[in-house]
Amino acid sequence: MNEEPPDSTMQDNCKSLEILSGTAEKGLGALHIVAGISLSIAQLMIRPWHWFVDFGLIMPYSLVILGIVCFILPGREWFKETLLPRVEEGFLLTPSDRERYMSFGRTLNLTIICFGWAWAILCQAGWTSLFYLAMTFPGPFNIIGKVIAELTFLGIFAVYPGGLFLAFSPLENTLIEHHFDDIRPIHEKANAIAMENMRS
Repeated sequence: MNEEPPDSTMQDNCKSLEILSGTAEKGLGALHIVAGISLSIAQLMIRPWHWFVDFGLIMPYSLVILGIVCFILPGREWFKETLLPRVEEGFLLTPSDRERYMSFGRTLNLTIICFGWAWAILCQAGWTSLFYLAMTFPGPFNIIGKVIAELTFLGIFAVYPGGLFLAFSPLENTLIEHHFDDIRPIHEKANAIAMENMRS
């Protein structure tokens, strides 16, 4: 094959992309956490006696949880293994190939963020509807209804991270299939270079 071996500049650039991806992902998580805590404090200052039953707190909670999920994701490793061939094995990417991978990665990350927000809003709408429905119940049923709504609220967020990624999985597969024809030649090229390096 007439591929030139990856030089130190190429390796440094790829390493920088990996670090940038991981930093951006954790920065996004930290931003969500800070925003969620700030909104929670604001809610408590406005209605300190209603903190447990105030449906306005559900979005700050979801922000914090989504932020924690983003923060603990192994961004650098996922980016390195999924979007860029491994430099350590001598994979070579041209600038155009690398840009196509980056474009795919940006699309995937943006979709994850948008889907996370949509999921949080859906949870908020569902729980708020239950809570206001419970308020229409007469006498002791009003209290029982509120307790059921609160338990539902806690149940939603107990499974929030797992539910988010479980529901996102089919969408992620659709995105990968949509970009498959664009990504496949790069995978084939990377595999061919790896096989050539193993023979030499």
